Amino acid sequence: MDERTFTTQQASSSHDVLRFYDAYAASWDERFGTDESVRRFHCMRLESLIRLARFQKTDEAVELGVGTGPYVAAIAPRVHALRCIDGAAGMIEVLARKHRMLPNVSMQQLDLEQRIGDGFPKADIVYWFGLIEHIINVEPFLANCRAMLKPGGRLVFAAPNGRCPWYGSLRKIWRAGSHCTSDHYYTPEECDRLLAPHGFKRNGLTYWGYAPAGVSGWLYALASAIGRVLDMTLLRRYAGGMTLSYVLTT
Repeated sequence: MDERTFTTQQASSSHDVLRFYDAYAASWDERFGTDESVRRFHCMRLESLIRLARFQKTDEAVELGVGTGPYVAAIAPRVHALRCIDGAAGMIEVLARKHRMLPNVSMQQLDLEQRIGDGFPKADIVYWFGLIEHIINVEPFLANCRAMLKPGGRLVFAAPNGRCPWYGSLRKIWRAGSHCTSDHYYTPEECDRLLAPHGFKRNGLTYWGYAPAGVSGWLYALASAIGRVLDMTLLRRYAGGMTLSYVLTT
């Protein structure tokens, strides 16, 4: 399975988005295959987040939109406890089968667009991979992020770069496009504007990736070669991926 086999979900609420991910949960890990572009995508994504997150062995951590947990085994040993949250029951079921033996990992199904209030256990760090672009009601989601964090806590996430031409047009030609009709790809500046009212200040940004996951052969080699050149210029701001870190200041 790859993204060209997806049927894009018409989404007007978080329930629509979660139905999409429930439908594909069982086969989600096989959606791109295992070629070099996929392995490299996951490696760059994970390394960029670890670099900005600065995980500590004393950290109480929360991963939002964890899905089937492709990075859980790499991050769990770096923290004291890791709570994995996803709104799709199917994803949580797959996650539990894969990672039930990790002693410091707990799992919770939760619609992240529904307000959790202030009684949620406080964490040192909240992070995610590829989530905010699928969130329809961003304000309650970000309020939840704040409610999950201790004062001075860190928020770190990897996301598609809204400035990249791939997400503006090329992806629609190559594959099915967005997973859901509500998907929105943000620039770093747009993320700053969304997060500032909730007390977050950006303290880190890195760009990564020029070859989309699933692209192979000469096209992957060409995109990778171009990326190595762009990384040495100001044009790196058009890379496909970005990872941002914030601190809760108020």
